[in-house]
Amino acid sequence: MKPPRRPPPVTLDRLTNRALHYLERFSASEKSLRDVLMRRARPAGRLHGQAEQDIRAMVEQVVTRLREGGLLDDRRFAEGRAATLARSGRSARRIRDTLKSKGIEGSLIAAAMAVADREADELTRAHAFARRRRLGPYRQPPDPGRRMKDLAAMARAGFPPGIARLVIDGESDETQQVSAPIPG
Repeated sequence: MKPPRRPPPVTLDRLTNRALHYLERFSASEKSLRDVLMRRARPAGRLHGQAEQDIRAMVEQVVTRLREGGLLDDRRFAEGRAATLARSGRSARRIRDTLKSKGIEGSLIAAAMAVADREADELTRAHAFARRRRLGPYRQPPDPGRRMKDLAAMARAGFPPGIARLVIDGESDETQQVSAPIPG
């Protein structure tokens, strides 16, 4: 059996290639790319006796170069991520928390929230969440005894109590669309 292969020493070229490969597969913020590169480079650097501050400096160079080249843009990442989360039924609070955990700064979060609000308002997102989790009017067969549990699930997801009550106590989107009068 062959002994495990030793990782090569950390170089600027290797870090750049690793970053480009990562960005081909995933959308990333500066912080998340920095974390990925450090997580991958730290063990190889330790093995070859490279100082962690030298590796960190190389990672910063790579992140700066990619940002200046337009391949890494926190604003574009935040707006895209916020729009995706809004379409999937995440609350405004959950979207903000997710972006903050990805290292996005406050002004960019505010701009991304404007994009999320254009994508879907809070009530629409709450209906999407309830539909996906089969809460309230989306449960088949309906079970009014689970109202408090459904409200708790909506609260844990970050929806305000008023919106959660509207969704859980109201009708499903499909019922509203079917029973709406046809203009004509």
